[in-house]
Amino acid sequence: MKYCDLKNTYLFQYDLLQIYIMVAFWLRRHNRWVRALCLLFLVPQSAYGHEGNRHERCLTTNKEAVCLTPACIHSASTIIYNMNASVDPCEDFYNFACGGFVARMTIPDDYATVSPFTITQEKLLTQLRAVLEEPVSPTEPNAYKILKKYYALCMDTATIDKNVLSVMTGMLSSFGGWPVLENDWMAENFDWKETMYRFRKAGMPAFSIVYIFPGTNTYNTSQNIINCDQAKLSLDRRHLVNGFDDKFVQYYYQYLVDLAVMLGANKTTAVKEMEESVKFEVELAKITLATEDRRNATALTNIMTLAEAQDRFPVIPWVEYLENMIDDPSINITLAEEVDIGVPNFLTDLDGLLKLTSKRTLANYIMSQFVYTMVPFTSTQMRSRRLKYIQHFKGTSQMNPRWRECTEQASKELPIASGSLYVQKYFSDEAKRGAETMVNYLKDEFLHMLQTSKWMDDATRKKAVKKALKMSSQIGYPEEYLDDAKIDGVYENLNVDTNDYLTLTLNIERVISDKSYKELRMLMNKTDWTQQSSVTVVNAYYNPTENGIELPAGILQGVFFDHQRPNYLNFGSIGFAIGHEITHGFDDMGRQYDENGALSDWWEEHTANQFLKHAQCIIDQFNNYTSPITNQQINGINTQGENIADNGGIRKAYLAYQNWVKDKGVEPKLPGLQYTPEQLFWISMANTWCVKEREEYLIQEILTDSHPPSDIRVLGLVSNSEYFSKDFHCKSNSKMNPAHKCQVW
Repeated sequence: MKYCDLKNTYLFQYDLLQIYIMVAFWLRRHNRWVRALCLLFLVPQSAYGHEGNRHERCLTTNKEAVCLTPACIHSASTIIYNMNASVDPCEDFYNFACGGFVARMTIPDDYATVSPFTITQEKLLTQLRAVLEEPVSPTEPNAYKILKKYYALCMDTATIDKNVLSVMTGMLSSFGGWPVLENDWMAENFDWKETMYRFRKAGMPAFSIVYIFPGTNTYNTSQNIINCDQAKLSLDRRHLVNGFDDKFVQYYYQYLVDLAVMLGANKTTAVKEMEESVKFEVELAKITLATEDRRNATALTNIMTLAEAQDRFPVIPWVEYLENMIDDPSINITLAEEVDIGVPNFLTDLDGLLKLTSKRTLANYIMSQFVYTMVPFTSTQMRSRRLKYIQHFKGTSQMNPRWRECTEQASKELPIASGSLYVQKYFSDEAKRGAETMVNYLKDEFLHMLQTSKWMDDATRKKAVKKALKMSSQIGYPEEYLDDAKIDGVYENLNVDTNDYLTLTLNIERVISDKSYKELRMLMNKTDWTQQSSVTVVNAYYNPTENGIELPAGILQGVFFDHQRPNYLNFGSIGFAIGHEITHGFDDMGRQYDENGALSDWWEEHTANQFLKHAQCIIDQFNNYTSPITNQQINGINTQGENIADNGGIRKAYLAYQNWVKDKGVEPKLPGLQYTPEQLFWISMANTWCVKEREEYLIQEILTDSHPPSDIRVLGLVSNSEYFSKDFHCKSNSKMNPAHKCQVW
């Protein structure tokens, strides 16, 4: 997720200043020093302020201790900025907690959405940019030199614009040519498999026909195995299956036509041949499995030998294909090798589809996917056309500043180098230690919940507890990020002898692919520090095959975590995120894996049925939500995993905080706010999901994302919590306190 540009940041800071001063006026009655502070500013008090006590039942009246530290004052200012106190929290808690944010925030032209995630990401990228633009030092690690070179090549748009045509057409020619560009293209020389082999050697993803990759054996997570899944599509399946009747398919088609013309194609030829190419992709999409049908991991796991695969799915010459994909003579592939076929019917149907498709159309499709993927690394002209295309999906009307685009891309392609550079320069170890403490509290509470669950039988409960106890956690960053020699070792095989941005990008991708295939014969190392997620990403993760959660450094800051503010805010924000990720291990998909991350049916039938019953309540609940902005119905099936994790995560975070208070004592309230610590816990949770987004983006989010929109996400989870209703004194059958509530965990 991304942040807003500096223009929007200034507006945000100016509004916060007004609210900060308003809090200071309140404090003036309590601290003499604040009076002097207030006299420095002659800014009118915002009418937004504390609309007093329009909902007295929500406020505490006893005079308790108030936290007056800068962190507390800033937190109070942010909460006041975000909220709309005129709204009854028991009727619309999202609008109560985030209405001010939505009303005040302006979305920059280059952003589709603005939220605490994008705000935090922007701050992080700005910090990373500063170090990337520092002169290269002869004594700094080689990895940092590579990172800075990559960033500099990306920033050199003049050279990219000058060379892009020759670089792109040269690559296309080396792959066998893009027929739409060549009048004398020879079909008899084309074999789609040979093109995939050339892609692999060049570092280009070869996923447009079939998706083959090395990964974990889901039945034995100590081993690796070759996986084969359905093709990766450039446009979401939900659009493609509608064909040219879908306006987004038409936008996609027009975009491909224009890209072909920019690379030298005749417009009339491009119009005709790209139509056939897109029609093929439409048919390809129709034989793929829909997202709703990809939630049963067992059905997507079909391990067999290559001999059996060759017999059942002759569309692929399995030994030859894998030898070329692996491209390592030290790894011997025979018919006894095992492969995990994700969607067997796809391969059967693919065979028939390819037999009905001309070589020219197939080649046009494959090469169009290469060009489509490479556009972000090409000329200003091609990227501008991409912006016009993306505008239909996101509503953005301006490209990202080049520095941000290059910083993001450098962090994505070289995550270990950029992560090491970032944490050594900016990240606080206090944040890491604080998050580790919170993880322990959340795990303890989750274990207590498992041990007291009324709908689990003892045998299943015992296995669930075992899984929870074995769940690993990676917090902040790996210690190896502080070891320059180890960071350099990651990039020792990378060829950086090029001054072309696109070529260096593909060189990096080649090294990444080489490493992943080389691990095919190695035992799975779940503690491999090089496999952890990028630490410069503002997000959190659960990996089912590792049975582990990750909280990168990127999310341990800002509104998500601050060790200097009261912990009721931290438990409501990052504590909720931790609980969410832990609960993913026991949602509709995570529950299919055991304590070792292996696919296993470890549930007794009665308890499994009870889980499905409780999960169905969540599905039905969210199926009944409709976006007030787009009027789209939420897909309760596709979002059930996230909704189960949300509901379980917030419950565990709340109870974990209560345990923390028992250990550490009651914390002071925030200045200028009459809310209790428990109420501020809920407000902090909602504040992490305050968002202002363009309608175009929201439409696609509801259609394709596994998460519901932020407003519905917040409303759904608080309406299922008896603790929320108690803390805000919500009347029975108020919107946030319905009689019927859903609870899985």
